[in-house]
Amino acid sequence: MYVGNLPWAMTEDWMKEIMASAGGVTNIEWLTHADSGKFKGSGFLTFESSAAAAAAVLKNGEDCEGRPMKIELATPRKPKVFGGRDASDPGEPSDGVFVGNLPWDFDEGEFKALFADCGEVQRIKYLMKEEQFTGNCFLDFNTVDEATKAVALNGTEFKGRPLRLNFSKGKKKDDSWGGGGDKPKWGGAAAGGRTERPYKPQGAKPDGCTELFCGNLPWSVTDESIADFFKSAGTVTNTRWLNDKESGDFKGVGFISFGTTEEVDAAVQLGGEQLDGRPIRIDYAGSKPKPKQGAWQGGW
Repeated sequence: MYVGNLPWAMTEDWMKEIMASAGGVTNIEWLTHADSGKFKGSGFLTFESSAAAAAAVLKNGEDCEGRPMKIELATPRKPKVFGGRDASDPGEPSDGVFVGNLPWDFDEGEFKALFADCGEVQRIKYLMKEEQFTGNCFLDFNTVDEATKAVALNGTEFKGRPLRLNFSKGKKKDDSWGGGGDKPKWGGAAAGGRTERPYKPQGAKPDGCTELFCGNLPWSVTDESIADFFKSAGTVTNTRWLNDKESGDFKGVGFISFGTTEEVDAAVQLGGEQLDGRPIRIDYAGSKPKPKQGAWQGGW
């Protein structure tokens, strides 16, 4: 069972008390931010029976300290896949290695030192998504033997995280890694020569707009930290963080509401300013443009 929109003060005993009328909760797994360990206000519950879980769903929307709880049956989790294959499968030996579950920030020299007994790391390609480091990378070694020694380190802890390592398809020496092996600029700067997207709205502001869309947010963002970020512009009246429907993980984007449209005008000027090391992207939220008169409005 997935449960979300919980108050930050939520505890296991409190949740079990809430669900007591539905049935016994046998396990609780809270979702937390990977870098800060802060509670996300959501989690997964396991019940002693399917009947108890079905009864718990009826509590969807029930108020909990001023928050309407979101409760729904959880989709069975898919096996974790790293580098294109199941984590338990190291893949076909090659001179390339995929590394997953890396911390968001680390010293590259210290990272390379993990493989000192394997061989020299020739190149590193950090994987980025929407200009954010994904916590994954590819390593290029000189030989398959060196890469094999590196893959044997699967599960080794680095900065408190058990690393996932398996073989990747080896790169030819004249192939481009896309980023030239450079470490990503922590904070969301574009990598590999990609065009930098604007941090401030490029389109016209909708009439009466009091809500903004914010992207490139740090995983550690909270209602309190975003309100502090925008305090020079005005008062944040509401936040809506977007989470992955299956895992509940924060997507790094959300909607921020203000009391007046004038505060929105001031808030957009903060586009590009840093919050926990990330330059925030800001755009207007609101009604979509009305179709031109005579334009076909149907759908397939």
